[in-house]
Amino acid sequence: MAQTDKEFFDNRLNLFMQDGWIDLVDELINLAEGIDSVMSIDNERDLFYIRGQLSILNMLLNMEEGTKLAMENSEESPSL
Repeated sequence: MAQTDKEFFDNRLNLFMQDGWIDLVDELINLAEGIDSVMSIDNERDLFYIRGQLSILNMLLNMEEGTKLAMENSEESPSL
């Protein structure tokens, strides 16, 4: 793994251990649960707005797992 990749992954892992990140994830989960209902959607515009919100929430909530998977894949692949 290249040194810049290692630093990137180390910084991400450090971020995920911070109290602020843990609090943010808890808040994002609460937000996602609050808008994850189709009953509140009145029209197509609202549907696409909520869909965008959920997409961003999912990206942030899956960042830790995605980083760990990327790390594993980068450790398994040979360096060029």
